[in-house]
Amino acid sequence: HRSNFAINQMSQQQPIWITRIKDEITETVAVSKLLINDHIIVNKGMTIPVDGVVSDAFASVNESLLTGESMPKFKAKGDTVAAGSVNVG
Repeated sequence: HRSNFAINQMSQQQPIWITRIKDEITETVAVSKLLINDHIIVNKGMTIPVDGVVSDAFASVNESLLTGESMPKFKAKGDTVAAGSVNVG
């Protein structure tokens, strides 16, 4: 019962909408409409909606939901990020 509750809580934290950059234009789209190689903006405090690679900038990412590690990991250009992680700045 607790596991089911935790999974439901986690799925409710996943963003439904995200800002995508396409041809230097930003637009808000449903996460379900993202395609491979789309570039998205994940602001501080937001949950990363899909697995991907950091293409610009850097941030500390909380992966504790996935790894159990309590300390955020620093991510820079070229590093991978996992869906469900949180950008903590």
